[in-house]
Amino acid sequence: MTSVSTLMTRDRLVTMGPEATVSEAAKRLASEGISHLLVTGEGERLLGVFCACDLERAATGSCLRQHITARPITVDVTTDADVAIGLMEDQHVSCLPVLDAGRLRGVITLHELRRRGFAPGEEERCSACGTTEHVRCSPHRALGLCIECSRKSEPPNVELEIETELGGGD
Repeated sequence: MTSVSTLMTRDRLVTMGPEATVSEAAKRLASEGISHLLVTGEGERLLGVFCACDLERAATGSCLRQHITARPITVDVTTDADVAIGLMEDQHVSCLPVLDAGRLRGVITLHELRRRGFAPGEEERCSACGTTEHVRCSPHRALGLCIECSRKSEPPNVELEIETELGGGD
C-alpha cells in the first residue's frame, strides 16, 4: 500500500491567484513545464484547478477565476495511490490536489503515476510529435495531440494577433 503523500509533487507546487489572467497562466505553465495550475486564495486555500486544456476555451485577458474547475476532486495525504487512480479514471481527471486537514500540500497527476508504474495502461503519445506530455483526445479530433501540437493545428487567435500588432492597446 503506497499513499499519495509518497508520490505527490510537493516541492514544485505551482499556484496562482484567481485574479491572474489566462495569459499569465499560459506563460507560467510554459515556464514551469507543467500542465496544471492550482488556483489558491487567502491562506493558500484551494479554489480550483486550471489545466493547459482550458487554454483552448479561455480568452487571454480574462481572469483565471472564470475558467477554473472550482471545487476540484481532492484526496487526503493518507489516500492510497490505487484509490487516487480509481478516482482519476472514474471522474476523467488527470490531476488531484492533495490536502492535509483541508490545507493544500501537493498534487498528484495521472502522468506521474503512469511514469512510475502505479497506474495501468501506457502513456498516450501525441500523434504528431510523439511526446507523452499532456496528450488528450477531444470530440472534434480522432487522434490524440499534445498541447503544443493542438495549438499549432488551430487557426490563429485573431484577437491576440491584433493586440500584438497594435502593441496591446492601452
